Amino acid sequence: MKKLFSFVLIAVMALTMATPSFAATRVKIKSNAKNSKNIVKLNDIDVTHVDQSNTTLAGVLVVQAGNTGKNDIKDSTGGDADIRTGDVSNSATVNVTGGDNTATVSDPCGCPDGDTSVKIKGNGENSFNLVEVNNIDVTYVSQTNLTGALVGVVQLGNTGGNDIKGTTGGDGSGDPKIVTNDVTNSATITVSGSDNKATL
Repeated sequence: MKKLFSFVLIAVMALTMATPSFAATRVKIKSNAKNSKNIVKLNDIDVTHVDQSNTTLAGVLVVQAGNTGKNDIKDSTGGDADIRTGDVSNSATVNVTGGDNTATVSDPCGCPDGDTSVKIKGNGENSFNLVEVNNIDVTYVSQTNLTGALVGVVQLGNTGGNDIKGTTGGDGSGDPKIVTNDVTNSATITVSGSDNKATL
């Protein structure tokens, strides 16, 4: 009987030594009377599971149009027959930012605070002795992010399409004159992915 329990004890201690994240475990079965039955069970389960996920989907359509053109002068006599258009400026800024995951686990492995010590010693004949200590600790952190953006920008500017017809006079020399100013289109698109931060 004692040989059987000695084998069980060695197996338990070997398992503990092979798992360095656990606290130290000591088991001692010693000096018990004959026909005593001594059982030790060690199995402490501590599981910490953190699961975080973010999904950011954005659809953006920007349409901008500016027009200072399509001006007409017809059948004018005398004076200056001049057309001067103004500027057209279109500007668009689009920012898409994904979500953030932040996890703080104060005790990352869930390990027991101190060592575990079990001793079965000096028990009488035909006694039954059972000790069960559970110390198994697991921490699992999962963070996932998905960011998708579909952005379309349409910008139109026009200062043209101007007509001077059937006129006399103009810029001082008798000639009509058309002056068109600038068309400026600008777009800034920024898509930023998501962030994950885990503090263990």
